[in-house]
Amino acid sequence: IDKQDNNADYANWKIMSFTYWAWAKQHQSSKYRKQAIMYLDKAIALDANYQAGRKKSEELKAKIKMNKALLTKTLSTVGVIGPLFFIILLTVLGFLWQGYSPITQFMSEIGTVGSPYSPVMQFGGFSLLGLVWVLFCIMLLVEFKKTWISYIGIGLLLLGAFAMFAVGFFRCDASCINITFSGKTHSMLAMISNISFVFGMLVLHFQIRKDDRFSKSLVNVLLIMAIVSNILSPLIMLPQLKTVTGLVQRAGIFLPLIWTSIISYIIYMNINNTKRFRK
Repeated sequence: IDKQDNNADYANWKIMSFTYWAWAKQHQSSKYRKQAIMYLDKAIALDANYQAGRKKSEELKAKIKMNKALLTKTLSTVGVIGPLFFIILLTVLGFLWQGYSPITQFMSEIGTVGSPYSPVMQFGGFSLLGLVWVLFCIMLLVEFKKTWISYIGIGLLLLGAFAMFAVGFFRCDASCINITFSGKTHSMLAMISNISFVFGMLVLHFQIRKDDRFSKSLVNVLLIMAIVSNILSPLIMLPQLKTVTGLVQRAGIFLPLIWTSIISYIIYMNINNTKRFRK
């Protein structure tokens, strides 16, 4: 292929049609998907009358696109359902635990030492959410245009996702007054997850606003959610809000969760949309 690029007379069209197809067949991973499809298009264009590699190229191109669509469909479904599951789980466990107040108490207290629902909250809640966010980030890497803004934004989201996954392995102390190694680690990881993820939302806005799948009104809504999430993030530390700590914390986590579900839903509904990016 390199020699043909340097010398158009190096090989005839039949050989090049099969060569482009062969390269694409050997490079079907997501890393080479864009290049593979480009070569398959060249193979098809060279063989107008199906005398060389056109048929095989069309079949392979359809297979590659189908695999990508299936991956996106699976990841976006997880991205829609996962955050909603966390919200439901957190709400249900809060109501089931007698004496627990979702208005005044931290979410982490449901997973604390002495809680009857500690393992469920730690692993079925925090760690599972972290895993959902990791899969969400993979979907964004597959679907979003490769720019330095998207890499930075997704990288911040991914850091928040890994931190959230790790949160499940460290319980906070009683009343989340953290003095043990486990409690302090829990607090640190939760803070990293929160700050990193909500800031990533803000950075990723500059990629989302160029994506044609998102209407301008929805882009504005997602931006507002990102801004409010960044404002709410440090508010739980204010002593003046101690009586509504749980409420503020839930608002701070529910917005990123809903943001995740909305983006996943839009991508799911536009899997076959070939027009992606605004100028």
